[in-house]
Amino acid sequence: MRSLLIATLLLLSVFCYADYLRAYKNTSLRKNAKSGSEKVIGGELHAGDLLEMLNDGQQTNGYYKTRIQGTSIEGWIYRSLVKRISGDLPTFMTDFEGVEVTIVDVGAGLGSIIKTPSGKYIIYDGGNGNHVHTFLKSIYDLGSDVQMIIGSHTDSDHWGAIKEIARDYSVKQALITSYRPDGLPATVSDGIAELNKQEGIQFRDLASKAIAPGTLIYQEDGFGLRFISGFGQRDDVFAKELGTNASKLRNAASIVIRLEYQDRAILFTGDAVGLEECKKSDCDCDYDCISTEKFMLDSASQFLESDVIIASHHGARNASCPDFIEAVNPDYVIFPSGNKHKHPHHITAMNYQSFGGVPASNIFRTDVGSIPSDTDSNECNNEWVGSNAGQTSSDGSFDDHIRIQISNRDRLIVGYLN
Repeated sequence: MRSLLIATLLLLSVFCYADYLRAYKNTSLRKNAKSGSEKVIGGELHAGDLLEMLNDGQQTNGYYKTRIQGTSIEGWIYRSLVKRISGDLPTFMTDFEGVEVTIVDVGAGLGSIIKTPSGKYIIYDGGNGNHVHTFLKSIYDLGSDVQMIIGSHTDSDHWGAIKEIARDYSVKQALITSYRPDGLPATVSDGIAELNKQEGIQFRDLASKAIAPGTLIYQEDGFGLRFISGFGQRDDVFAKELGTNASKLRNAASIVIRLEYQDRAILFTGDAVGLEECKKSDCDCDYDCISTEKFMLDSASQFLESDVIIASHHGARNASCPDFIEAVNPDYVIFPSGNKHKHPHHITAMNYQSFGGVPASNIFRTDVGSIPSDTDSNECNNEWVGSNAGQTSSDGSFDDHIRIQISNRDRLIVGYLN
């Protein structure tokens, strides 16, 4: 994965090269700028494929040096095999076959929509408010089938739109945990009631039956969702360090899944817990993994490595412990953070850079906007500035959606939708 990092980053940056290439026909990249040169391994092109121009678009012997969109694969292609198009390289692939995931900007919360290779839809968390329902309606007809809804845990900012989605679509499966030591809020209980109205729904609540880590819970040809963690009742493997703190306990019970397609993976972590909250001066803290993340390291380490992670608990400082980051080894980090609670915390983003080697430009957030003015002298208590440096516009909801595309030819793109 790491070998793709720098090249793909350059491709996905909003500061793309002006002008790009489109292949006229099925062909291959060459290793050198000369006729009969050896083909680049993995450099096969289909008609319509897009390529970034390298070397400032200058030709050598009539050949362009290029990189295939969504990959780190570079090579040379003769000018008669491509069309040079003026303008910036489009961020996302169009008319491609594969997986598409949208992390909807729901404000402070998490809501995501997964489109499978066969065109089916799966919801992982319903976000804050009705934003996920609004977005889904814009791309998918009301009354259509939703293959699965997963409610990671019982916080309202992950359930906001589930009731409306269950009311307006035909939901085939649901996977939830109803564990909550302080009682279910109406947003969650109403959503569960609406799901249970679905005729013939396969409804699974971890409170009734546990699922073993590593179990495939959904499959299509070449595509799967794998259960990594999740609890339906208190268990010391996730609760021992958390005492009676109801908020931490329900977060730590989060259902964690790994999306698998081709040789790519995306890890959805809900509000999983992994660290004692660090508030010491200079962030000089105990980084030992605890709770959910320790459980995953102990029980499902072989399933953790992923190209993209939807970071635990919106980037809060009580998650994303160093050993867990190293096990996931992501190329991209997404913080579904909103504009409250100073998420993502500075320490969390820095841990992904320090322990995961993820450059700041490969860290995405759903709260692009001006940085908060109420900073703390202890940097651990502050929000990570990152991509908000120099921003002047205030952050709102529903304006910073993030999209992930994985094509059936193993091409990965991560970027902002708007």
